[in-house]
Amino acid sequence: MIQLNILPDELRPKTETEAVPIKSLFRYFIYLLSGFACLHILILLITIFKFFEMNYYKGIWPKIEPQVIKLESLKKEENSLEANAKIIDELTRKNISWSAGLNQISKVLPSGVWLEDFNLREDSSFVIKGKVVTKNQDAMAVLNKFINGLRSDSDFLTIELGPVKNINFRKQEVMSFDIFGKTR
Repeated sequence: MIQLNILPDELRPKTETEAVPIKSLFRYFIYLLSGFACLHILILLITIFKFFEMNYYKGIWPKIEPQVIKLESLKKEENSLEANAKIIDELTRKNISWSAGLNQISKVLPSGVWLEDFNLREDSSFVIKGKVVTKNQDAMAVLNKFINGLRSDSDFLTIELGPVKNINFRKQEVMSFDIFGKTR
């Protein structure tokens, strides 16, 4: 049997694959190249803009540098104050009545004993630094009276005498002492 195909060429089913015409391939290549060129020009413009922006900031940096240094020091001070506030909050949460403790220290403080420094630490320990000045009594006896008065209070768990030195203070010989202790 013979088959006749009388359809025009445009309507006939194609059995072979046709090659892409060189003109359209060249056109696609030109489009791709122009796209890359536009992308490179855009990147170049952005780079130039950022270069001028960087030069602007380099120009104003010497003017604002003292302010930046001051700001950094304020930030450090703020961090320090926040740390101190945390310590104060922790001490207030522990419900330690330091006013009662200081009142007890003042009650047992004999005449001739000067307290110069009272440091509280986070672990409920403390350091008292002071001097003993007496003309008619033994300085060590006055200091022992003070230490025994502190030991008699139940709020002070341990009381230890640290280094004791005889020093000249305002042209008078005095005894300098440190007392270490721990509270509840």
